[in-house]
Amino acid sequence: MAKSDKTEDPAKAEEVKIDSPITDTAKTETPFVPYTKTETPKTRAPETQIARSAPTTKPIPARVMYLGPNMAEDGAIFSHGQIFSNGVPPEWQTKALLEPDFQRLLIPVEKVGKALADLQDPNSMLSSCATKVRAAYIQRQTAKKEGKK
Repeated sequence: MAKSDKTEDPAKAEEVKIDSPITDTAKTETPFVPYTKTETPKTRAPETQIARSAPTTKPIPARVMYLGPNMAEDGAIFSHGQIFSNGVPPEWQTKALLEPDFQRLLIPVEKVGKALADLQDPNSMLSSCATKVRAAYIQRQTAKKEGKK
């Protein structure tokens, strides 16, 4: 009679031994080694770092109006109400890539009416973006002045 893996008496459960190919091969395999933090790589792959550092932005429409604060930095002048009918200059594109809030202030000409109304509402997203862009600009200008002293 073959031994079974079911026993009625729990005290005798340890005495029952079943020879099976699963337990025999398990004895010859390498033991499980838990994951440790020392095995993790110190740096991430370069493509992961690039993907995280470059913000994803929407393409800027060809006909836009800038509805943010007036600013002058890095040789570019950003004027509230400035209209671009054939795309924005490269320095504007660079700024839009670096600051998503700045890009949100480049409004397609067809939507300027609603955007101007949104700017008047202090709780709107557009008003918040303008406030953040202005604050960042002031902070950069202050840092530049303190660096020159």
